[in-house]
Amino acid sequence: IWIKQDSGNTWRNVTDDLHLPALCASEIIRNPFDHDHLIASTASGVLKSGDYGTGILESFNNGASWAIMPGFENTNAMTIQKVIADPTDTNPANGITLYAISNEPGNGKDKIYKSDNSGLDWYVFQGPHEDSLFNVHLMDIEINDQGTIFLAGDPKWSEIHGKFYKYESGQWIELNGSTQVDSFRHVRFSKPYGGKMYLLCDGILDNSKKRRIFKTTDYGANWNIIHDTLNPAWQSEIAYSPVSNIVYIGSVDLHVFKDDGVYQTYDIKPLHVDVRDFDIIGTSNGYEKVLIATDGGLTLASVDTSDITNINLANLNGNH
Repeated sequence: IWIKQDSGNTWRNVTDDLHLPALCASEIIRNPFDHDHLIASTASGVLKSGDYGTGILESFNNGASWAIMPGFENTNAMTIQKVIADPTDTNPANGITLYAISNEPGNGKDKIYKSDNSGLDWYVFQGPHEDSLFNVHLMDIEINDQGTIFLAGDPKWSEIHGKFYKYESGQWIELNGSTQVDSFRHVRFSKPYGGKMYLLCDGILDNSKKRRIFKTTDYGANWNIIHDTLNPAWQSEIAYSPVSNIVYIGSVDLHVFKDDGVYQTYDIKPLHVDVRDFDIIGTSNGYEKVLIATDGGLTLASVDTSDITNINLANLNGNH
């Protein structure tokens, strides 16, 4: 994990003091009620997860230094693909509610972990019971403001389909393979805002291998396909900005479109190819700022919210 210095175009490594090689940080989140408390999951693998990680890390000084979270069983659950905070936990008197998804090596069944007290204690949260869950690696999890949990897994083997579930009213419901959402190889969620959420699928139905985007506006009760023109890619990230009404899609480049019923897509070529991750960090003077991580560095894109074809790029790689 690296932190950008306040002065100069330089970065500093903030996890070397842990003496953990190949740390494999996979996700970083901020405690919504404590600005200085950061939490990071760790999992190896770029295209799909491997069997190495160091569990969950945390920082209490806004990322200046890090330590292994003592309350998490890092020895037995090392490979954590993602950690999230429950947005329905609005009274953190006893700590925030966290969820984490693990990738078990070999033929193990992946697990969902939950903490009710900011990570001081964890337990296994009951996941779907289907035997087919043994055939997938859990890769994404999100929760909307009504408490519905969305869970997705990519296949461990090429001939197996991915899985897409939601958890509400105390039960898991499988959503893929239905008339709403076709079968797929890879799936990622956008962060939910109200009832609106997007689903990015690389499909395998009838060998079409299309990249499809589904949208729900009723908290996941119904899904409508809004896009199927993009080619599939290993990179599968999607985010929606409620401020600009822009949807961002990670692929070889970054693709953008307005959620206006037309969905005309434009490319952002972020100074290097293969988008690994991106983050919407706010708006300024009519431009939305997006950090884009590729396998060649870090780019800051400024997207004109009134004309998404007008995009300015800045290289944030640093001096070295």
